[in-house]
Amino acid sequence: MRHKDEVVILIGDVDFNYHWVEKYDPKYLKILGGNHDNATQLFKLPHFLGHFGLFENWFFVRGAWRIDWLGRVEGKSIWKEEELTEEQCAECLELYDKSYPTKVLSHDGPRIATQQLVPGEY
Repeated sequence: MRHKDEVVILIGDVDFNYHWVEKYDPKYLKILGGNHDNATQLFKLPHFLGHFGLFENWFFVRGAWRIDWLGRVEGKSIWKEEELTEEQCAECLELYDKSYPTKVLSHDGPRIATQQLVPGEY
């Protein structure tokens, strides 16, 4: 059961169609985009947390490279905006360095971390 002022953050791969989200108050439901999200729709939602930044005591960054890109259709099952642009990456790293966070929310992790958590997959 959610307490009155708690916020739920969905971390990526939420959906290609977000009509169901409209019934939830964006004050209490946030979405951090992943690499299997409809970026065109997601970025317009008031629930969208942002590309990167600070939320309460957390640093967040959205997106990831898509391993299953072959056979996908641009604008229907894959979006070029699924990853940060080079400019966004530079801005993200600059903010990270300035804020020096102790907690990070991310759809994907550094390769070294994923290699240790899921050995043999990378």
